[in-house]
Amino acid sequence: AQFAVVVWPLLQGLGEGRFYPFEGIHARVAEFCKAEGIAHLDLLPLLKKQPQESLWVSPGDMHPNEHAQELVAPALATFLTAGLGLGTLAFHVLAVLGHDIGVIVNLFMAVYR
Repeated sequence: AQFAVVVWPLLQGLGEGRFYPFEGIHARVAEFCKAEGIAHLDLLPLLKKQPQESLWVSPGDMHPNEHAQELVAPALATFLTAGLGLGTLAFHVLAVLGHDIGVIVNLFMAVYR
């Protein structure tokens, strides 16, 4: 089994001219993972310049929508296949499940315990 960390930013304070208040926490998580030798991927750089509203399911549901998941899917696929050495299995799972990142993460947690 291999443990890894993927950090999704809170989808608030994203977009040009907006302040994202949790960058310091992202940095601390990255420092910890590096010090402990834990594979780590922070999705904030991929989403930071996107208008936060374009990433939400709806104004009442600020979870990542399909657009947000499409933006991060290539980086997540690369992280899973190259960074974690999961090879083609990760690619095939991503292809089968499409862009539902939550399902992908849950599946990998179940398979690679």
